[in-house]
Amino acid sequence: MQVTTYQDLLDNDHAGLMAECEAVQAQRKAARQPRRKYTQRSEADMLAEHNAAMWATSMSLINMSSTPWG
Repeated sequence: MQVTTYQDLLDNDHAGLMAECEAVQAQRKAARQPRRKYTQRSEADMLAEHNAAMWATSMSLINMSSTPWG
């Protein structure tokens, strides 16, 4: 006859909880949409976008400074 200790009960509970967590995580992972993969943009494209944003910002500042209220 083997004596069941409190630690044995805790170990069994822990193992059951871990198995349940793994099952839930596997179910959620199966239901989740796959991640989108982005293609690497060229440095020239990023630089052109940056320049366009800087131009748009500076134009609004220039236009505001030429008004009689600015």
